[in-house]
Amino acid sequence: MRLLLLIFLLCTWAVSAKTITDITGQRIEIPDNPQRIVLGESRMLYTLALLEPGYPAARVVGWPLDLKKYDPQSWALYTDKFPQMTHIPALGSTGLRDINPEKVLELAPDLVILPVLAKTTHEEIALISLLKQAHIPVIRVDLRVDLLNHTIPSLRLLGEALNRQDRAEAFISLYQSHMDRIHQ
Repeated sequence: MRLLLLIFLLCTWAVSAKTITDITGQRIEIPDNPQRIVLGESRMLYTLALLEPGYPAARVVGWPLDLKKYDPQSWALYTDKFPQMTHIPALGSTGLRDINPEKVLELAPDLVILPVLAKTTHEEIALISLLKQAHIPVIRVDLRVDLLNHTIPSLRLLGEALNRQDRAEAFISLYQSHMDRIHQ
């Protein structure tokens, strides 16, 4: 009986995972439907709002408070509409560089989404290493360093990771039509 249960669990795990390639070219196995997501920047909420109907932070279990610090007007608008956002655990105050790795581990995320920054820091390398050792999948997106080349692939990546490909492609189509008009 135990053997059957073990086989069932292994088969379920294999079916419920997928491999994606992040913006840095790393192939990462992630849950098919992640439910406990840590963001490396709360400013990723702008992009999640494009992909997640309703409450954009529904799956977020932790993030730094960079959105509150650097864009207090947007933070106020979001928290007025979604007051539950104020209860998401803060992992730092300014973004990826001051995230507390121990707090991330305590939250037991099934996916961590980190931004690509212009300069990689020791703290960032240490955080990624710790998460890999803990077998927590980490994907990286670029929503601000190389926007012309990485916006569309990053949106596709997030759409795939969150099973929101249709919403990602709808926005990409709009974005691309505007970019095409600019290039004419």
